[in-house]
Amino acid sequence: MAVNEKRYYFARGLVLLLAFCMFLTLASCGKEEEPEWRTIGKSLAMAENMAYISAQCVVDGLVYIGGLGAQHAVHARVALDGTSEIIDLPKDYEYIYAMCEADGNIALLIGDYPAVYYDANGERVETCEEGELYILVLDKNGDMVNETALVEPGAEYDFMLYSDGYFIVLNMQCAVKLGNDGRELTRIEAGDGEHFSSMILYKGEVLISVAEPNL
Repeated sequence: MAVNEKRYYFARGLVLLLAFCMFLTLASCGKEEEPEWRTIGKSLAMAENMAYISAQCVVDGLVYIGGLGAQHAVHARVALDGTSEIIDLPKDYEYIYAMCEADGNIALLIGDYPAVYYDANGERVETCEEGELYILVLDKNGDMVNETALVEPGAEYDFMLYSDGYFIVLNMQCAVKLGNDGRELTRIEAGDGEHFSSMILYKGEVLISVAEPNL
């Protein structure tokens, strides 16, 4: 797959699409010697009753994780000393798709099971119903700030960011900017043969990786 730099605009702010391999290559220009990379491993305990982690983010030095339990989604915070604490959710959601920091709070893209997922036993499961998605915002004590239902039924997203008062969600086909009522404000769609693979927030801009076929 080849990658090219592309620029698109939302209603507010620049959205810059580029491949991270290109970004890292440009960042290394002018350096005579590359530092040696090394891996530092640290084992953190899995939160109780969590089969696997499906989303995570960091807020004020704590790692907040979301994952699948035996019956429903599980949310917890983990300190780097290995201790963990379950955070009770306001109701029994089925799956946590993505998480991000939002004005010092923790935002979860949460709702019904996706069309395809792996259960607590590692078995592949396919669902045929259109599920509901919510953006659930919790403060650092686990108290609910607000819950907003996404208006588009059956939509699934893999990433979520918060920037300039708006949430941006991403899947392979599109990036969508959402209003406070959960309705779509605007979107960017991948071109023919392209797909979006990830995104990050960098100095107020959203950087999205896009891959396209070799020309």
